Amino acid sequence: MDTHSGEPQGSGEPVVINVSANTKLKVFGTSAVCLAFGVTALIEASRRGFSGGGGLLLGVVGAVFTLLSLFPLRSWKAVTRTCRLIVDSAGVHWDDPEGQPWSLRWDELSRVAVTPARNGAMVLVRVDLFPADQRVVARHPELMHLWELEGVERGYRFPLGPFRRAIPRLDRGLQDFGPGIYRGVRKTQTTRGLT
Repeated sequence: MDTHSGEPQGSGEPVVINVSANTKLKVFGTSAVCLAFGVTALIEASRRGFSGGGGLLLGVVGAVFTLLSLFPLRSWKAVTRTCRLIVDSAGVHWDDPEGQPWSLRWDELSRVAVTPARNGAMVLVRVDLFPADQRVVARHPELMHLWELEGVERGYRFPLGPFRRAIPRLDRGLQDFGPGIYRGVRKTQTTRGLT
């Protein structure tokens, strides 16, 4: 099969990875834990009359955690914005209407790989996209922030973050739509400091 013909590679359903849903769950989960801890500490401090070292310390800790739980309200727009990685018959796309959206057609790519890396207990997922030639790089200045990111050579690395459950769906979608250029899931060494 000619992978650079511009014709759709697969006939299946597009794969849509809603990255913002993962972020929302983590942010609001953390917020709920902070609120519960903060309120519990404030109640205990109130029971102690906010007196003595223990009561005063509990009051301060409770107030801090309660305030931290309100952070998502302050950044509501950023936390709730929709960001999606889409793999379909046209190519690979980042749908981020309020950020930096981009799109690469299959005929603009020579290779694609999913490269998870372990960072402590987390598995960080990245999609590596290699342009077919330098003209592709010149046509897509919106992708320069991803160029040779985190050590990938002569390609773009798009980090999805700790989103392990996306790997099987990405793998299936890339096999279906980009079979001639997809290089599979390639685990990298344990790494620290990745985004």
